[in-house]
Amino acid sequence: MIAVKENDSELTSFHKQIKSMYVNSDFQRRGIGTLLLDKVLKKLKDQEIKNTMLWCIKANSKTCRFYKKHGGKRIENIPPPEEYSVAPHAIYT
Repeated sequence: MIAVKENDSELTSFHKQIKSMYVNSDFQRRGIGTLLLDKVLKKLKDQEIKNTMLWCIKANSKTCRFYKKHGGKRIENIPPPEEYSVAPHAIYT
């Protein structure tokens, strides 16, 4: 599953935010995550939305590598929203 919403973070230059993305561990490494991400990014592009961001838990190196592999660029030194204060996060665009 993947969920996208209006960006409600202080980074107002990004119009949308990928709020969550999850593939059950029994079905990972089959291209499902790539398919989900590609489809949602295409849909956003078709809607002329060019600026999308997401937060990723820094310690989740597997997921961070996934976003980087798919063109995500990590932006440093931007504090995450308070709701993400439980674990350090990184932002990808």
